[in-house]
Amino acid sequence: MKRRVGFGAFPRALAAALQWKLLLLWFLFTLIPALIVARPLHGLLSTLLDHSVHAGEWARSFHGLAMTDVLVQVGRQGLPALSAAAVLGMLLTLLLAPFLVGMSVTAVRGPHRPGFGELMHGGLSEYWRLFRFMLWALALYGIAFMLGRLAAMWASHQADQAILESQADFAAMVARTVLIVLLVIAQSMVEAGRGRIVADPAQRSATRAFFSGIALVFKRPLVTLGLYLAVTVTGFAITFLLGLWRMHQVAVGPVGFSLALLVTLLLIVSMAWMRTARVAAMGAVAKATLKPGSNTVAPA
Repeated sequence: MKRRVGFGAFPRALAAALQWKLLLLWFLFTLIPALIVARPLHGLLSTLLDHSVHAGEWARSFHGLAMTDVLVQVGRQGLPALSAAAVLGMLLTLLLAPFLVGMSVTAVRGPHRPGFGELMHGGLSEYWRLFRFMLWALALYGIAFMLGRLAAMWASHQADQAILESQADFAAMVARTVLIVLLVIAQSMVEAGRGRIVADPAQRSATRAFFSGIALVFKRPLVTLGLYLAVTVTGFAITFLLGLWRMHQVAVGPVGFSLALLVTLLLIVSMAWMRTARVAAMGAVAKATLKPGSNTVAPA
């Protein structure tokens, strides 16, 4: 008899994702593309600000007018280098994504908490399956954005025919809501597919895992969407609070710099924790819906 999984999986998923070795590896690997983007920006800001008599004052508090001038100069002098670094950073982030998700899958799949070596080995062993899975996910996001674009075109048409401004605003709000709902459903389907990979290690086909995730959302919409939203809202709430702390934390002096670095670390860790918790939650739902004898090796 299969065990039904409800919203009790929510706290268990949060606890399962709280693994310091996994979160530290996430931080270290995501630091690589971040440094690629930050290096030319740091050099440009150093050229613009290091010799200013107001540099110390600007470091301690935000000055909108001064920063506007700095942004203008950054756009004029460093746009090519920054654009190239941003493209390279985004490409590297995409290439790292299957490895990072693979470590999360490894972390929440077994009854014990794996070490550094086991996590990295799991990320590598799952890489190609999750890379193919990522291509399917990008296609699903593309469909969601296309449908959202159709909603935006409808809103624009309604605005052209509207008599009152409130009617145009309402149509725009409906279009934005449609896009958000589509993205939430698409992301929950992607996470459900990753949950199937957690539940069935013998399932080597990324395509079958992807469509199994879509089927799981249709089969148990309340649980899958509810768990996705619960974990996501919790994660973003924590990230928002940490972001506010970072905005008000002055990175001047040894203590200030250390605190700012710590908050930045916690920001990245909170996002990694949220993503791992979503995989753990969907994995619990997928395990409960697996049919007996379904753990058979499928063609890639």
